[in-house]
Amino acid sequence: MNICFLARPSFDVYSTEIYKKLKTMYKGEFNGFFITSNDKETKFVKDRIPEASVWETSAYLRKNWNSFNLEKLIAFEKKYDCAPIWKYIYTDRFLINRDYEYVVKITAGLFSFFEEIFSQNKINFYFSETVATLQCYIAYIVGKKYNTRYLCQMCARGGSLDTT
Repeated sequence: MNICFLARPSFDVYSTEIYKKLKTMYKGEFNGFFITSNDKETKFVKDRIPEASVWETSAYLRKNWNSFNLEKLIAFEKKYDCAPIWKYIYTDRFLINRDYEYVVKITAGLFSFFEEIFSQNKINFYFSETVATLQCYIAYIVGKKYNTRYLCQMCARGGSLDTT
């Protein structure tokens, strides 16, 4: 079984602990992967799980920035049957006030990022937050194409669930 975890703040401790528990339960039949946004988050995961496979979105986007363009974005929209993606872009609080070219590059880059991860690693499950940002939505629709099931936490980032 291959599980990819979002390891952003408020998910980082939770995701790494779930990974550790699953690793003991499934022994050699389990592989865990982590998605972080920056080097600080990557360091956090690596400090807790030195053998972890980590993909850092900011590093990936920087490395491939010049290859992302409108033509690639249009191709992704067709491939994943999600045109027009703009209705989702304009609901993302992180992108709503960004300039057009930046948004095109980020969106094409996120498609490329998740496509690479899900296609090359045969991810069975992606454990993330509720689909509330473009990044989560793209992970969801790309995952569907690669038969990756999207699992999400109930609580919003920073929230807690009172079970008493």
